[in-house]
Amino acid sequence: MKAVIETERLTLRRLTLDDRAALSRHLQDPEVMRAYEHAFNDREVDDWLNKMLNRYEEHGLGLWAMVLKSTGQLIGQCGLTLQELDGRRVAEVGYLMEKAHWRQGYAIEAARAARDYAFNQLGYDEVYSIIRDTNAASQRVAARNGMKVRGIAVRRYYEMDMPHLIYSVPRGRIEASGAGPGNFHVISGGPGSGKSTLIQALRQRGFRTTLEAGRVIIQEQSAIGSQALPWADRAAFAELMLGWEIHSHRESGQERGPVFFDRGVPDVAGYLKLCGLPVPGHVHKACEEFRYNPRVFIAPPWREIYHADAERKQSWAEAEATCQSMIDTYSAYGYRIELLPLASVEERVRFVLKSLFSNL
Repeated sequence: MKAVIETERLTLRRLTLDDRAALSRHLQDPEVMRAYEHAFNDREVDDWLNKMLNRYEEHGLGLWAMVLKSTGQLIGQCGLTLQELDGRRVAEVGYLMEKAHWRQGYAIEAARAARDYAFNQLGYDEVYSIIRDTNAASQRVAARNGMKVRGIAVRRYYEMDMPHLIYSVPRGRIEASGAGPGNFHVISGGPGSGKSTLIQALRQRGFRTTLEAGRVIIQEQSAIGSQALPWADRAAFAELMLGWEIHSHRESGQERGPVFFDRGVPDVAGYLKLCGLPVPGHVHKACEEFRYNPRVFIAPPWREIYHADAERKQSWAEAEATCQSMIDTYSAYGYRIELLPLASVEERVRFVLKSLFSNL
């Protein structure tokens, strides 16, 4: 069978009836098929293969056999399928692979090749991957494929409603006008509450995120012997945080889709109030002008995971007071507070996504 695409280590070609046994190795593996909620039985493997063969005939596209050049072994599938999305048909990069070949870079190698084929050979302006919300491994591949999360859709497969994250990457540069305050989602709270761990988990799933100002500023100012630190000159420290948050807000306007902020401009006002310092007029003005989504997520104090370090010197009582100050400050600026559950990172990720997307 002639290759559709060749990469350094892989050949992507159309599936044939002779591939049925090789397909069953991954389609009937419960771990590989976790996103489908079950391993396929023999009839479902046959239906899958026939569906791909029909797609080749109807559209010239489908998932292709992923074959190792070194051995000739079929180790999975990767290709392009046409999917209905918001009333239009889009090209989706999809991939499945035998567990024995995970974590060797084959999925991203094939996915990038399929993406480039869609752009350069087929002329698509944007390419998608629509991935089950629980499938973190495939989400990481999409993120490495240059894709960002654009939204969420619920697909019905095998008599089940399955939430999916919609990833995409445009052919050229992402438009500068895509994001706005409605897509800017703040996660705030007290120190040591798991906030930044949640931000990191969202980043790993392909969402655009920002860094927390305070920790980076402390590291930088300590390195140069500056007094603009929370235990030296709190007012100067607050001004640096304000500049950081404004810059993050403006830079995020260059992105499309949701952006998650590790704190926001009102955190500066909350910090000043916590310290017993006056909130200057320009800080109030910044809080009014640089707006975010009306819903703000707050990570409440969590004693079981709280610990201090070189940049985090607050006591437990101070951590509790910080959280309350953020709740009061964001509420005063008209935001609606949503407390994160004291739960695992995965549960918190799902909580945030369900809160943001009503159809999840």
